[in-house]
Amino acid sequence: MQISILSKRSESSRALFNKYKFSNQQMPLLVLIYSEGNVLVKDAAETLGITSSAATQMINTLIKKGLLLRTVDTKDKRAVRISLSAKGKKIISDFHRDMLKNMQHSFKPISDTELNKVISVFNKVLFYLKA
Repeated sequence: MQISILSKRSESSRALFNKYKFSNQQMPLLVLIYSEGNVLVKDAAETLGITSSAATQMINTLIKKGLLLRTVDTKDKRAVRISLSAKGKKIISDFHRDMLKNMQHSFKPISDTELNKVISVFNKVLFYLKA
């Protein structure tokens, strides 16, 4: 039973990634840029734990798709910044909306009491991780 639920969940997530044509590696980069707004390439690579060349390759792909914009840093002309294009912002916003719908569907069979317990446990874990 548990394996079939996980399998369905995985299929649902995979379908969503396929719909938006993101790879598992591209999504964390897009989410980072969505939340930060304007990011140095070297900082993005460091945050994601990948090399600058791997980040640059991923960024170039996303620029070709029209999702990202590349600009030269105003303070340091050697540094490159990336941000979401208007198309990128819309796609990430749509992706978030669809992901939330998937999550709501997944949590439907769980009662409010059970969800509150889960939230409480996650909050406790986050508190101790920050300490």
